[in-house]
Amino acid sequence: METEEVDTDKEEKLAIVHKACECVEPVNGDRVLDIHCGDGTLLGWYTKRLITVGVEEDAELMKTALNAKKVDVGVPGKFSASAVKDMCAKFNAEPKFRVITAIDTLSEPVLPFLSDCKELLCGEGVLVIQSPHRLTSSVGFMVTELNKCVEEINLQVQGIELPKKGVFRAYISHPSFKKFCVSDSEMKLRMYFVYSTTMIRELRQPVTATDFNLRPNRQETRNAI
Repeated sequence: METEEVDTDKEEKLAIVHKACECVEPVNGDRVLDIHCGDGTLLGWYTKRLITVGVEEDAELMKTALNAKKVDVGVPGKFSASAVKDMCAKFNAEPKFRVITAIDTLSEPVLPFLSDCKELLCGEGVLVIQSPHRLTSSVGFMVTELNKCVEEINLQVQGIELPKKGVFRAYISHPSFKKFCVSDSEMKLRMYFVYSTTMIRELRQPVTATDFNLRPNRQETRNAI
């Protein structure tokens, strides 16, 4: 049973990496950052042509990730933009990232965390946040609050996914990054917030992944072909 759970976790992280790379199409030498990277499983799915940077408080997990060569630059301790910049400077790596992932790491206060992420996110990059929610009916509230914080620091939620029960995933970028666009994103996002807010008040049917699964336009084009 334990092996099966680990495999599921690996597959989920592979899916996150695959979707993020579809969104921004990183090239050789681009940098990717995983906050609370653990043993480096997620970063290990990236091509070796990218520079992987991982933040991890657990020294043993960081050692495992570095020894397995899943992480090129390890940042020990708690996440902050300044800590990442300082460590990148030691390796002569520019502290701007095409992909930043924060899986199950979103905590209060949200705004300072997002501000640090923005400081490290390059103009044509994507921030992927995945977070659990206690009740299916609470996802609308959480996403709405996240969207408010994102807009406050002049970023933009480009897509929302509900990959599995009890979890939501958000794709965030700079508003100027026009290449990353989701079909009818603004309208669907508004519908999502309205529907979710109503659902919270009335506590009726849950939101399903197929209801609001926003994907990049070019992916829809591929599917259509």
